Amino acid sequence: MIVNIRKIYIYQLIDPKNNEVRYIGKTVQDPKYRLYSHISVSKTGRKKDHTYSWIKSLLKINKMPIIKVIEETFDINREIYWINYYTRNGFNLTNHTVGGEQGTLGATWKVSKDKLEKYKYKNNKPILQYNTNGTFIRKWESGADFARYYKLGLSSVSSSIGQNVLCKGYILIKEGDSLDITKY
Repeated sequence: MIVNIRKIYIYQLIDPKNNEVRYIGKTVQDPKYRLYSHISVSKTGRKKDHTYSWIKSLLKINKMPIIKVIEETFDINREIYWINYYTRNGFNLTNHTVGGEQGTLGATWKVSKDKLEKYKYKNNKPILQYNTNGTFIRKWESGADFARYYKLGLSSVSSSIGQNVLCKGYILIKEGDSLDITKY
């Protein structure tokens, strides 16, 4: 099973005229930014598939789709499940594939399930943040919290914790580890 080391949001785009689910998608972005991306592409006409035509038709009447997150997951294939679920239950989706493509998630964000535990462990322990002079800045409950605050990928944070690599200009170590600023 291939999973993503960043949380994936599975979302619906809903028609505001009748509250019907019209599209199922996935993103690692804040879902509202993903909605703005759909709208931007629809306005410019860069894509001419059914989804973007539908969104463009809403924009012409001064409406826009409603976005609703239906699942938060690390499994890149959950989009397939939800597209199948809504299709089986008679929804007229505008999706042009059955889902599961990497899209903007990218191949570099995928890891095998056995490696996921390593990332989860690193990103869920308390992390101490120091500046390059060795001055303590803050204790984070997890690397994931640091990543969210600085809008970083978990892999960026994981690869810097205790590895003598700065992250956003800061030294990050696991709580309980000793700090040696001469290595930075």
